[in-house]
Amino acid sequence: MVTFQPIHFLRKIKSLSFPFYSKGNGLQREKLKTCKTSLIFSFYSLKSKLIALFTFLFFMVIFIVFFVSLSQQKQLLSEEIEKRGKITAAFLALSARDAVLEKDLLTLNALVGATQKDGDILHIAILDHRNVVIMHSDVTKISSHQKISLINSPITQVRSKAQNQKNPNITIKITEPIQMDGKKIGEVNLLLSKKGIEDLIQDAKINLYKTMGLGLVLGMTGILLLAKVFLKPVRVLAKATQEIAEGNLDVFVPIKARDEIGRLGSSFNIMTSKLKFAYEEVERGNIAITLALAAAVEAKDPYTRGHCGRVSAYSIRLGKFMGLSQNEKKELELASILHDIGKIGVKDDILTKPGRLTLKEMQIMQLHPQIGRQIMEKVEPLHKIAEYTLFHHEHLDGKGYPQGLKGEKIPLISRIITIADSFDAMSTSRPYREALPEGQAIERLIKGKGRQFDPDLVDYFTKLWESGVIHEIRNQYSENE
Repeated sequence: MVTFQPIHFLRKIKSLSFPFYSKGNGLQREKLKTCKTSLIFSFYSLKSKLIALFTFLFFMVIFIVFFVSLSQQKQLLSEEIEKRGKITAAFLALSARDAVLEKDLLTLNALVGATQKDGDILHIAILDHRNVVIMHSDVTKISSHQKISLINSPITQVRSKAQNQKNPNITIKITEPIQMDGKKIGEVNLLLSKKGIEDLIQDAKINLYKTMGLGLVLGMTGILLLAKVFLKPVRVLAKATQEIAEGNLDVFVPIKARDEIGRLGSSFNIMTSKLKFAYEEVERGNIAITLALAAAVEAKDPYTRGHCGRVSAYSIRLGKFMGLSQNEKKELELASILHDIGKIGVKDDILTKPGRLTLKEMQIMQLHPQIGRQIMEKVEPLHKIAEYTLFHHEHLDGKGYPQGLKGEKIPLISRIITIADSFDAMSTSRPYREALPEGQAIERLIKGKGRQFDPDLVDYFTKLWESGVIHEIRNQYSENE
């Protein structure tokens, strides 16, 4: 039986393929030595070093810029969710104040049920001054005799459960005191979920890992010329990432190649589109909360039902007609919806009084812009909106309130809301007077030019009315009601 001898086999192969292995052939041995030296020199050559350096830098730059962008966007989206939670908690604290005092469980249940529709809210708890749960989104947690402790709290239990998971920061806890005349009478606790953001960021990371792996292999096996070519799209990606970090989610990286860098750009664009979609979802959530706050104001006064919506619609159409920027139109939309949010703090007997208000009642009513600003100043994205709503009762001649501003000192968005608000107030019935026909309301706006209203804005609004746009908006809201 013939056995296989690996050593003899290798020796035979060497003798056949490389005759200079033989002991007596010094020239062939010298050639072999020179070949090995050449290979070693080639490995340590400047070209090889540049290729290795490019590969290393390529990996590090892409790694850093993408993860910095992911981290910043994650923080941005988390902050937006937390701000939404603060708005919701502030709204619940204000709305639940009287119900907590009166222990009106039906009203508290309605408030909790309406707020629980937000998909990001895990649970809502309303506590009295003794830290007793008087209303909870989970009815089994309601107890009028058992106090919440740090260990047995449903909030702590949910939070601890989340901390045992892969990501300990999957939830956000929001606490808002319920106050009456400066005294704490209760507390609102919200627990928000960040799972949607975490899933989005995790998917983006997976795409990043795959793309970076392909880029790394390509850089290690490439040549210096290709490395130089690749640096240009990397710079484009770095610039685009910086724009995203600065808040520009409309950035798009053009894909001119189908290689690994092209795939990287494609993944980058996919990540950007997902981040933009998530940010828009947060914005839509803000709008939904804003509409809920406006509905809460209108619920206190049935005679103003639909008022905030109509004022917003008039304002937006006027802003478009004037050619406002996209950002200005967003601010105008929020401010016009929230312009009367301060009426939440006005007593119902004044707000729904069937006759004309006394001087003292009028002074109390005129506090609603300042109350609105105090509510919105608690949320950073609404700081600017709070200023616009504060000045929507200012007059061009300085005889308005609360600060008596004149002319251009009144923000443009506030002047737009003033016209839309005044027109809707005049053309809508009140307990103490009938609604004016649209034509008469327009005439009063024209008479107030230069005194109460901005003349140019009145002219723009009049043109919209003459074109039938204003009447069309009124009809739409009448059908919806």
